Amino acid sequence: MVSIAPIESVVAAAQFTHGLLPGATRAVLAAILGRQDAGVVLCDAGSAGGVTADELAQSALLGSAYAALRFAVDAPRIGLLAPREALLDPPRRLADELLRSLDLNYVGPCTVESVLARSERADQDRAADGWSSVAGSDRRLEVAVTDGYTGDVVLSTVRGVSSWERRNTAGGTDADLDPAWGTLEDPDVRGGTIVLGVDGVAVHAERTQGGSVDAGAGGLLAALRLASLAVRGDLVLRTRAAMATLVARRRALAGLAG
Repeated sequence: MVSIAPIESVVAAAQFTHGLLPGATRAVLAAILGRQDAGVVLCDAGSAGGVTADELAQSALLGSAYAALRFAVDAPRIGLLAPREALLDPPRRLADELLRSLDLNYVGPCTVESVLARSERADQDRAADGWSSVAGSDRRLEVAVTDGYTGDVVLSTVRGVSSWERRNTAGGTDADLDPAWGTLEDPDVRGGTIVLGVDGVAVHAERTQGGSVDAGAGGLLAALRLASLAVRGDLVLRTRAAMATLVARRRALAGLAG
């Protein structure tokens, strides 16, 4: 399913039409920040506000499976996104422990400030392979995991700043922008936001803020390309296997055999 409907409708349709994967308790939105071929998967990008440690672990497993397909990497590096390292709330502290116990390439907490700074730099430096700052280092990430509220704020800020800078540089009119404006090469056309954790492929086709009808069409084509990649790359099978890992861990924590 590819849709230009409001993203809330896409998430609801994906959950009630496709159904959740075994082990998943809710759908997760995944968006790309930075370059489409070498950026960072942001989970959750706005599907829900409150979050538990188990749901953060779900996002990490689902985002890792998606990043492995999207960026063609074997073990995507995962960071747990928080406003500040000193402000890790109880769910994130529990999630940190849970993520360290799973078979993931988890590198620890990362901050919103570092993510915003790196995302801006990634859009400016087209030669970069990715971006992130983890615990004050320069280690790079493929997946940033957070709650939907924080993720939506980060996503909106990054895109708002990017759009403002492009318009300011171009003198304030779309007509003066570079030839990539509104095409698949336009960094404001993010290639769609995909719904993970459901038993099917559902992609929200994004529209460039303030763009033309052609820009909207570019977003739809990018979303179709993403949906095709997800189907051909067996993303549903990958995410189903990822959730099975979490189910096994839940059973172990509960003292259940098998």
